[in-house]
Parts: sequence; C-alpha cells; structure tokens
Amino acid sequence: MRIHLKNRNCELTEDFPKNQFGLQDALDRLHQSENRNVLFRFDCDTEKNILSLELSGKEFQADLCRPNVFAERLETIGLAGICKAESGYRV
Repeated sequence: MRIHLKNRNCELTEDFPKNQFGLQDALDRLHQSENRNVLFRFDCDTEKNILSLELSGKEFQADLCRPNVFAERLETIGLAGICKAESGYRV
C-alpha cells in the first residue's frame, strides 16, 4: 500500500508497511524530528476495494505507526479478508 506523507513544505509517497528503520527514515526525510505525528493520505490507485475507496483522498493526522500498522494488517489479511470486510461494510 502506498501512503502519501506531508509535513509543512515536505511531501513524499512511500510503500508501507515498513520496519522501524524505514519509519525513522521516512520521518527524517520529512524533517520531522520533534514528534511522529504526520499528515497522511492513502494512495489507493492500485487497490481495488471499497475500503480503499472510502479512504482515498482523505487526509488524516496521526503518529506514523498507525498507518503503518493499518497497512501491515491489510497486507496480512489478504484478498479473502478484504472481501469479507467489504461484504460486512456493505450491509
């Protein structure tokens, strides 16, 4: 999953999930040294499911670990899990 990160005048789009070193590298590239809160949005062009369509284009602000964990869980459940989540979402 690709996630677009933004901090003041610096923006980057990265593949997630990342390990702790990848997260720190992303924060360094954003020049974010004081805290881990960043503005982000999910870049869902490659994902074809309702969950990503609902998230696409919306900006969120949170600790960088939160979108990382979300991407990790989405990767873990796979396509079958996404389909189950979509069917529950539609009801």
